Amino acid sequence: MKILLICGAGASTSLVMKKMNDFILTTNEQHQIEAVGIHQLDEKIHVYDVFLIGPQIKFALKEIQNKCMPKPVAAIPARLYATADGAGVLKLAKELYNRRG
Repeated sequence: MKILLICGAGASTSLVMKKMNDFILTTNEQHQIEAVGIHQLDEKIHVYDVFLIGPQIKFALKEIQNKCMPKPVAAIPARLYATADGAGVLKLAKELYNRRG
């Protein structure tokens, strides 16, 4: 699964990405994760399977969902984001990926 994390500039999602990659190292799973700023979204849409946005840009959720359709897009819950819960964010990405139509 290819997961794109999106925030205002890509900096704060970089920590979440690192924690997700650290967690993945403890599993036998293979995932590609990248963190970018919202301004880079258009050039990344065709590459990724799941899009997760930081809570600070939740206001753009509908716009991002429309751009990425039919691929799944969700806002990372503030609690998972604030604690950089890599396992929790990966679980969210898997749930979205498995529910896609």
